[in-house]
Amino acid sequence: MIQQPSRICRVVLLSDQPAAALFGLSLRMTADDQLWLKVQVGGESNPPAPGEVVVVVADAGMEARVPWIEQDGLVASRLVLPNQLRETDVPPLVEWVLSIGRLHVEKVSLRRLVDRFEERIKRDSGRVRMADLLQEANNRLQEQSVRDGLTGIPNRRRFEEHFDFLWGRAVGDGIPITLILSDIDFFKKLNDSLGHQAGDRCLQEVAHKLATLVDGEDDLVARYGGEEFVILLWDADRKKAKEVADILLHGVSDLAIAHPDHPSGIVTISLGVTCAVPSLTSSAEDFLHQADELLYLAKSSGRNRWEIIPEGKP
Repeated sequence: MIQQPSRICRVVLLSDQPAAALFGLSLRMTADDQLWLKVQVGGESNPPAPGEVVVVVADAGMEARVPWIEQDGLVASRLVLPNQLRETDVPPLVEWVLSIGRLHVEKVSLRRLVDRFEERIKRDSGRVRMADLLQEANNRLQEQSVRDGLTGIPNRRRFEEHFDFLWGRAVGDGIPITLILSDIDFFKKLNDSLGHQAGDRCLQEVAHKLATLVDGEDDLVARYGGEEFVILLWDADRKKAKEVADILLHGVSDLAIAHPDHPSGIVTISLGVTCAVPSLTSSAEDFLHQADELLYLAKSSGRNRWEIIPEGKP
C-alpha cells in the first residue's frame, strides 16, 4: 500500500478564463502521478489542513472570493494570471506550479525531519550534548557546501540555488530583479606580475568589499568562478541597478589595490547589468546570458565601467 506523504501542496486555481480549464485539467492529470500534489479548481475552499502548503493561482481580484486566502501565513506562494490566458501559457504555468510547490513541500518536510531526529536524540538526557554537536556539525557542513573556500562569500552553487528560487518568486509576485556579473580587470596580469598569493589577496579584498556594499535581505553576492563575481538584487528596477553598479565600481576602485600592469595602477572591475520583471515566458538562462554579454561589452569598451541592458529590451 502506498502511503501519502506527510506534506501536501494544495493548488487553488481561481479563474473564469477559457484556457484556465485546460490548465486545471493539466494540473489534475499531473497530480495523479504526484502524491504530494492536490488540485482544487474554483468553488468554495476550506483553509489548509495541518501539513498542507498552499499555492494560489488566480485572476486579478478573484482571491477575494476566498476570504481565508488573505490571512497571513496561510499561502506559501501566489501567481496572478495574465488577463488573456492562452493555451500556450499552460505548460510553463504547470512547470512553475510544480517547481514552486515542490520547493515549499521539501523545505517544510526537511525541517520536520530534522526536528524529529533531534527530538529522538534528546529523549535521552545524557545525549543532549551529542545532539548539539551533531547540529553544529551539520550547520558547518551545510555552510561549507555553499561557501567559496578562498573568499568566504557564497559560491556558484549557492548563487544558482538562490537565483532559481528568486526567479520563480519574482514570476509569481511580479517583482523586478537585477543580475550583475563583474570581473576583475587584467587579473591574469596581476597574477603574473605579483604572484598567486597577491592574486588571492586581491580576490579576498574585492569579494569582501562587494559583500559589504550589497546588504538587502534577499540580495546575494557570490563568487561565480575565477576572478568573476555575481550580484543578485531583489526588487531592483533599472534605476536601482544603475545606482548599485556605480557603488560597486567605485567601491572597488576606492580599495586602491596596487596593480602594476593596469593603466590606472590600481585594481578595477567591469560589470554587465541586466534587470527585468520575470514572466512565465522569459528565461532565467537568457537573463544570465544577457549579463554575460554586457560584461564582455564593458571589458571591450575600455574596462573599469558598467554596461546595462538597453531600456525596453526584454
